[in-house]
Amino acid sequence: GVRSQEPTEAIPFVHAIERKCAGHSNAGKPPLLIILHGSGDDEQGLLDIGRVLAPACGGAVILTLRGPLPRGYGFCWFEGSSASPAPDAEASIAEAAASCIQLLQSAPHALNTDPVRSYLLGHSQGAAICWAVALSAWPRADLLRG
Repeated sequence: GVRSQEPTEAIPFVHAIERKCAGHSNAGKPPLLIILHGSGDDEQGLLDIGRVLAPACGGAVILTLRGPLPRGYGFCWFEGSSASPAPDAEASIAEAAASCIQLLQSAPHALNTDPVRSYLLGHSQGAAICWAVALSAWPRADLLRG
């Protein structure tokens, strides 16, 4: 399987990277598909979905991220649930979104991917963080392709 890696300056989360790039034309750098799991999961949980979607994203390098907070046997992005966040979840959501925006700026260079073809996908709490990133990065439409 794909080994998890510790955070770096360019990727400030525990993460996993898969570079098989099926469907990549080898003409230029591959795109980057960043995946954020839901509550109680980790960076390994959605790799199979990434493997299915990467070819449709132009043979993307897959980067899956681990939420920063422990929850049960896995991790989460903020306290509470997507439907009912904890009263203080806004700070956790803002912090995770800011770290994801930092990652969108630095990961393409660190992973040698095309900086204008980054895709962000999330499930449940991960989707909430993706939404927050999209809204926060709105003036920087160049950070995300989809």
